[in-house]
Amino acid sequence: MWNMAYARPHPDCPYPKSYYRSAEADALVMKHTSYGFDVLALVSELRFKHHYTLSELHEELDRRGVVTSERNASGCMSDT
Repeated sequence: MWNMAYARPHPDCPYPKSYYRSAEADALVMKHTSYGFDVLALVSELRFKHHYTLSELHEELDRRGVVTSERNASGCMSDT
């Protein structure tokens, strides 16, 4: 998930250089990662409980519809 900040383009805005983010979207993901808590919990379970290798983890994420590269799956493992 990507939560991009946005600026208000209205010329009368009192804070024209301020950027705004969605607090609701921020609550769905851990800081500095683009994966939701559900994916991080799944990765942790597969890694620590079932001892999945990186390629097995990537295949399982792909099977469950979490589109990612093996490199990103590796990064997800280091986030847990």
